[in-house]
Amino acid sequence: MAGAQSVTPTDVLLVEMRGISKSFPGVRALDNVDFELRAGEVHCLLGENGAGKSTLIKILTGVYSPDAGEIRIQGQRIPHLTPHLAQQRGISAIYQDFDLVPSLSIAENVFLGREPLTAYGSVNRDEMRAQTRVLFEGLDIKVNPDALLSSVGVGLQQLTEIVKALSRNSKIVIMDEPTTSLNQVEVQRLFAAVRALKEQNIAVVYISHRMQEVFGIGDRATVLRDGRIVGTEELEELTTEDLVAMMVGRKLQERYYKEVVTPGDTVLELSDITTADYVVRGVSFRLRRGEILGVAGLRRSGFKEVLRVMAGVVPPKTGTVKINDKPVSLLTPRDAIEAGIGYLPEDRKTEGLVLSLAVKNNIVLPILPRLGRWGLTNAGREKETAGHYVRDLEIRTPSMYQETEFLSGGNQQKVIMAKWLASHSQVLLFDEPTQGIDVGAKIEMYKLIARFVREGGALVMVSSEIAELMSICDRILVMRDGKIAGEFEPGTTTEEQVLQVVASSTDTTHE
Repeated sequence: MAGAQSVTPTDVLLVEMRGISKSFPGVRALDNVDFELRAGEVHCLLGENGAGKSTLIKILTGVYSPDAGEIRIQGQRIPHLTPHLAQQRGISAIYQDFDLVPSLSIAENVFLGREPLTAYGSVNRDEMRAQTRVLFEGLDIKVNPDALLSSVGVGLQQLTEIVKALSRNSKIVIMDEPTTSLNQVEVQRLFAAVRALKEQNIAVVYISHRMQEVFGIGDRATVLRDGRIVGTEELEELTTEDLVAMMVGRKLQERYYKEVVTPGDTVLELSDITTADYVVRGVSFRLRRGEILGVAGLRRSGFKEVLRVMAGVVPPKTGTVKINDKPVSLLTPRDAIEAGIGYLPEDRKTEGLVLSLAVKNNIVLPILPRLGRWGLTNAGREKETAGHYVRDLEIRTPSMYQETEFLSGGNQQKVIMAKWLASHSQVLLFDEPTQGIDVGAKIEMYKLIARFVREGGALVMVSSEIAELMSICDRILVMRDGKIAGEFEPGTTTEEQVLQVVASSTDTTHE
């Protein structure tokens, strides 16, 4: 936390939002909310999913107009804030889905639509490159401005978004879950960039569910719950438990949840698995019933790719997979489903769900042939099946006919879990299952995982949070250069020992 206080924020108020209220049909998203932002501070905006964070940010960026209240930017009241006006006033937002063009260079992305011109009206590429270098150097980063964005890692893409904001002379930068897709090396690089912004008296609104990050980079925190302000506090005066209690309205006695289950017979076995691109090379391991197996590593180490092999997304070039000691071919996701394997991908919105479909339809989608006859659907059985899992998993939704896109992140994860439970999956593959969900929803997910393995299932879990793997897994595999570099049992090792092996993994995302 000491690093977060190396630059002292000023008392200059860049943003004042007073009495902000906003309603949507049937929902009061914000109720008389006050929020202020000082120059040179990192102000963390916290709350469970559905607390009102996104609505408040969209009002500050001009996407939504408030029903009541006023907004002042650098002391001037702005009665009708629009996205264009917000940008003119120095407000930039960096969302989880980057607003970048992969086929263009870093410099072209930074100045897209605002390219410097020569006296003859053509794009001055030398000037564009030079300005890009200077902007990155202001964050203490050296970069090749001509590198295609598609050729660099997600960490450098994140930093390109920040530099793009700087090129617009932004005084306020909003970061929405900025570390979602970053490894630990990239997170530290991002934090260094945020501290460089503070040194330039730029204010950062930082939205995150990760308490360690909040205390590592933040100065103050404002907590929202059910659309109302719970409080704004200096972070140096709070503990993690204090913040969690503010967010959920109660103290959580545990941050993780695990039950002791005695593993049974081997249900899944990988032998010498190699992919065509050699990101996975010669991987072998076994998974037993009742077991939670964690997999860790850096990007391109193979730790996420091996999960996609088992899910039938990436067919193996060589090697064998066995389910219940019988060889299976996993050339497609359908093969994996029929083998009893369910997959919760990292990007639940594009790969795990059909957001435009109702909760009911998402739950029964993989098993529609089982619920009907002669190619015809059976609406009654679909409703009965989906209704059972909505109740059983306590999915919070107005009805099973609600479009899935309107559910919180935690409830979307539950819909995916319901889908695989309805499919009677023996093995679940979870890629970052608690990413982007609030602390209360995380505990619920851990309890669902514990119940699944207690009832005879087996689970493989990929996570970038080593503490999470240490807390709920029975074993942890660390991958390096496409191979298994180490195996650990949480009860007999430390987080630092696992991190040491993870950090030594090859990471070529910035090359």
